[in-house]
Amino acid sequence: MKFDNLEVGGRKFKSLYGEIKCPEYMLRMIMINIPGHILPFSLIEKGTDTKLIYETDTKTPIKDYLLENGADEQWMKNFLLSLDGIIALCGEYLINQDYIIVSTESIFYSADTGEIVFVFNPFEINDFNLSCRKILVDIAGNYFLDHAVSGEIFRERFLREVGNKNFNIRNVLANWEALSYKEKSDAINSDFTNSKKTAKTTDLFKELFGKLNKKEDQNTTMAITNTSGHMCLTGICSINTKIPIKEEGITVGRTMLQKDYGLYNSGIGKTHARVYKQDGSIFATDLGSRNGTYLNGEQLEKRVPVKMERGDILAFSDEEFILC
Repeated sequence: MKFDNLEVGGRKFKSLYGEIKCPEYMLRMIMINIPGHILPFSLIEKGTDTKLIYETDTKTPIKDYLLENGADEQWMKNFLLSLDGIIALCGEYLINQDYIIVSTESIFYSADTGEIVFVFNPFEINDFNLSCRKILVDIAGNYFLDHAVSGEIFRERFLREVGNKNFNIRNVLANWEALSYKEKSDAINSDFTNSKKTAKTTDLFKELFGKLNKKEDQNTTMAITNTSGHMCLTGICSINTKIPIKEEGITVGRTMLQKDYGLYNSGIGKTHARVYKQDGSIFATDLGSRNGTYLNGEQLEKRVPVKMERGDILAFSDEEFILC
């Protein structure tokens, strides 16, 4: 199966061809009815292979649209409603939804009408639910959204919901009010602490943490007790380095560490990870860093928030901090 871009007479098309896996009558039924949410196509038969030509000259790939215009909460909700709509459409036409391609390259958007259309692929079956999760993480996690505080809070909650092992588009829509930023919003009860603990390392540092907090006259300068009432990340190699976790959260990166704390590590990205508070708990999210973020020795999945506990070890590349 091949997927190509074409331009003929100034018009743009996509072609998809190979050996049809789904019933051919379904292709003809869709062509005759031209259902919403599916990109119009023409059927061309050549020997054993069949080609579908999709009309794309009046549509824009959502990747191009988002790079130019970004997205906000309402756009994300409309996109989810379109995903839900394609599921309903597949049920109506008795189509296996896994024949729908879900990627930023094959979903098209009309800025004039706000219509979102998908490519129906009769040559190959994909995992629709997994593809939906991936594209939602791509759109929200790659910061197509605005950078306002409310946008960041929404994004973090949204990614947690998408990261849920029981992810379902309709569940996300049903929980939308809880995802939207509100000063006194109810806690989201989903637990996304998927990383495993390395118990020996954690216990060792918790024991060290406890000893350093004891008031010992002979070593009072070594205390790392947090007297400010705020949680902070304390450097393991340099316990005098404390990074307070502000109410609005912090974005940890190479420039921030060097400028504010005198630490330089070329392995840390400019915007490496985010640590923030949510409903009284602390969460850490890797922002797509090249060298990874680690919680108690386990690498975090990119752009998926993970809950932390006091005494946990958080490493940005190989720069380690303890949460205290």
